[in-house]
Amino acid sequence: MPLDPSHPDYWTQALQFTETIHRDVYPTVDPTQPSLQRIAQGKVVVVTGAGSGFGEGACKQWAKAGTAAVVLAARSQTNIDRVAQLLNASTETLAISTDVASESQVNNLFEEATNKFGRVDVVIHAAGVLGPIAHIGDASTDEWWKAFEINVKGAFLVAKAFARVSEGREATFIYTGSAASYFASPGQSSYTAAKAAGNMIMDQLHTEYKNLRVFNVHPGMAKSSVLRSELEIYANDTPDLFGGLTLYLAGNQANFLRGRFIAANWDVGDLEKHQEEIKAQDLLKGQAFRGKAAENEYRSAASHVGSTSSDVIAAFRVAPAFAIGEKHSVVRTPPPHNGEERPFGPWIIGQLKTAALRQGQPLSIMVSKAPKLLRRGCMTRMLDMQDDRPSASFARLLGLNEDLVEAPPPSLPQILAEANRERHLSSWWSFLDVHHRKRVYRQQLSATLPSRSQCDLLANYYLEHVNWIFQTIHVPSFRRDYAIFWDTGIDQADLIWLSLLFTVISVSALYVPLESIEVVGCPKDSIRHLAHIWHLSSRRALRAGDFEARPCLTQLQTFSVTQLYWYATNDIETLNSHLGQAVRNAQAIGLDKDRTPSTCLQDEMRHRLWWDLVDADMFQTICLDREPLVRLKDPGVPLPLNCDDHDMTVTSIHPKPLDVPTVMSMNIYRAQVFRILNRHWCATHGDCLQSIEGIRRLDSEIVELVTQLPWYFQLDEDGNPPRLSEALREILTWQHHILRTCVSTQRIRMYRPFLASRVENAWENVVKAAEDALAVYRTLRLDGTTTSRQKFSTQAYQVFSVAVTVAALLLVEGSLPIPDAYNLIKDMAMDLRLLENQGCLVPVATHGHQVLLKMLTFFDRRWADPVSPEDAKRLVPDISTILGGESTTRAYMDRLSSQAQQRTPTRTISAVGQQIAAGDVEEIRAVNNESGNQAEETGITPESLMDTSCGGMIDPEFFMENIRPLGLLDWDMTGLLVDIQGK
Repeated sequence: MPLDPSHPDYWTQALQFTETIHRDVYPTVDPTQPSLQRIAQGKVVVVTGAGSGFGEGACKQWAKAGTAAVVLAARSQTNIDRVAQLLNASTETLAISTDVASESQVNNLFEEATNKFGRVDVVIHAAGVLGPIAHIGDASTDEWWKAFEINVKGAFLVAKAFARVSEGREATFIYTGSAASYFASPGQSSYTAAKAAGNMIMDQLHTEYKNLRVFNVHPGMAKSSVLRSELEIYANDTPDLFGGLTLYLAGNQANFLRGRFIAANWDVGDLEKHQEEIKAQDLLKGQAFRGKAAENEYRSAASHVGSTSSDVIAAFRVAPAFAIGEKHSVVRTPPPHNGEERPFGPWIIGQLKTAALRQGQPLSIMVSKAPKLLRRGCMTRMLDMQDDRPSASFARLLGLNEDLVEAPPPSLPQILAEANRERHLSSWWSFLDVHHRKRVYRQQLSATLPSRSQCDLLANYYLEHVNWIFQTIHVPSFRRDYAIFWDTGIDQADLIWLSLLFTVISVSALYVPLESIEVVGCPKDSIRHLAHIWHLSSRRALRAGDFEARPCLTQLQTFSVTQLYWYATNDIETLNSHLGQAVRNAQAIGLDKDRTPSTCLQDEMRHRLWWDLVDADMFQTICLDREPLVRLKDPGVPLPLNCDDHDMTVTSIHPKPLDVPTVMSMNIYRAQVFRILNRHWCATHGDCLQSIEGIRRLDSEIVELVTQLPWYFQLDEDGNPPRLSEALREILTWQHHILRTCVSTQRIRMYRPFLASRVENAWENVVKAAEDALAVYRTLRLDGTTTSRQKFSTQAYQVFSVAVTVAALLLVEGSLPIPDAYNLIKDMAMDLRLLENQGCLVPVATHGHQVLLKMLTFFDRRWADPVSPEDAKRLVPDISTILGGESTTRAYMDRLSSQAQQRTPTRTISAVGQQIAAGDVEEIRAVNNESGNQAEETGITPESLMDTSCGGMIDPEFFMENIRPLGLLDWDMTGLLVDIQGK
């Protein structure tokens, strides 16, 4: 039967054309196959968009197959240089920075390729951008047209240049098309229109140049920073799958697919079996849908499936792979799917009308003759009369005609039980109206909500000890809404606000001291596991609240808070995918268009949330070396005002002068730092980070901003922060530390490309930045003036981020003064151990010092034996939070072993420090009395419920059997709390 929309293979199966589908490399497209290696032998391949994603996957697969040469093209020279270093040494490489929308640069690309290698045999055009996510009426004309130009003009220019250099010789052109080119997707008009235009360019190229073997390939769906968050669960395809398919297409066995549209997920063996039929019926052509229902898909006829013809009513969406019936139309679904086209299954027998149809939702159907086959995908499907007939009670529940069916009436709990058994909601879920869906959601959410006293403790802990990112929760307003929620109950609660509450208690549960939660009866050995369950409840409430259909400030607050959960659990890939969704929602409610200073609470919260998104976006832009999702313009959104929460009301706001410290002081200057970074990046398309001159200009502007910080954020001549009164110290010390660490970490990352070659004073600036980042905390530690109100969780993360960044640079680049860096990291390991002893339970404090000790061990070994790739990979889960996610970190650390073999620094190199003593590692290990190593597996297990560094989420579609057997909900110690307070 058709998959439920919650299934990871839902969209892959929707495009299914062959009996077998794949999400990763399989034997026929494996580059180690001799047949594919023969195809690759001696060939020169040009890959655009080679710096990441599918282009990078193609480069790797061709090199693995032993091709003669790979020419890598992308706008970022740093990215293609990185990919080139990952390829087999036997394959020659040429990395040329190229903007495919520039004719001169494209011509130069092919000129340099032919000058060096004599010819070009294969072009894989994988360059492209997503473009602005906005409805047509709201889209920026410049951004819309720029994306369209990159995607369309780029395809045209690359095809044009390739046609000229081919000169009548047979060659292969592979274009990364998209199934999105065949149907409308709200908010993506630039992308879908560009891909549709690209289809026609490929058709023209195929028609005009008989010597060119042209293929239009939908590469699949892989995780990326620009992926829409609602598609994240489907993004399980690997770039290597696409890369392997391009090898197959370059061989003569794929000639029957020339000029056709195919998906990387389809099994090429299945396609080969039916190649004569594909050619005879001219299937898989983008300009028309040919064939009849039930005659276009190829799959085995199982012996138990009958062949009796029946009338069926099939609701479907147009997809390029389907040769649908002679009469066809499109189904549009109501929210929460935002009006997007998708299958509206299951199909209904007889005259049943769907709830959507009864409510006036547009629904088109077709009646056709088809054999009674169980058909996959979204085209046609004959119903199994015994398995799929709806019950009378279900028909009543959906508001349908119940006269055609007879069955005992199930209750809503029975529906839930069925969903729990199947691990996903049944196919009938598609027909539940909004009211009934929300009833299901509220039942599940109510079961996972802790008691009032436990919620009180967790919410208060977050507001007092964790809430710091742009103060995106206005504490008085939250407390008011919180009290109303408990007075009215979950049935009356706004689901988006409920999502915010769940994420607040989830993050708090990761950080709260265990002795505190025992007071209100929370099970100490389960609280970290409950944090993940409450996180999933937050995501469920967000979806139940139709957050895409009605974006609001509360949804953006939820994203802001949830960032702390993703950082704590090393789930940076998820953070990036949801970041794109958050930016789109912010633009949908006009946060990017605000131009006037705040005059009331609503204005200020809009500005804070916008700058929080800019902060998160630029942080990840630097980590991943990608284009920013947000492009700031002048005049832009006003900076947040310098005020505390009690300075703001619904109708007024009373900001303080900048020389008066408030809880917002640090965030105002963080916003200025990221505004500088965004302006430089957008003005140069990232080229400011590709040259030492650009880095110097950017760094000087950041340093100038630091010198202009107010008095309470300055350091004296000895590098010490100012002495503060006890009242000021409570709100300023952690702010000062975080601000300096934020600035320093970005400066360290900027210099990363120039460390290995010791360009100018790059490494000196990195060391100075690292020391500056820790100046405030070191003073606090030495003076013994740290207190429990100074947000240890954020301090621990900042200490860890600097330590890991410096350590990774030292390991990979091998350019910093070894003893100095070694001792610096050793000292930071002590800092983290001290923070843990003071009660900081955030993962980077609990385990951070162990990670650093592991890295120190690698340092000590490196000078005797090169660090192996296996050693490097063991570090990836631990340090991915700092370096931009596991995939980015893995690629970065892959350079470790090869560079370690190329140079062997002596252990006595020192500009200032002494030679590393053999006992240093043991001395540091003595700081930690625990003997266990950091767990390499990051998933949650029953044996390690206390482990907060889970590295990801548990099953994204949780149900009650996940929770009840653990006994995690059977506690309510409100009476105990009252007794304690009474004493």
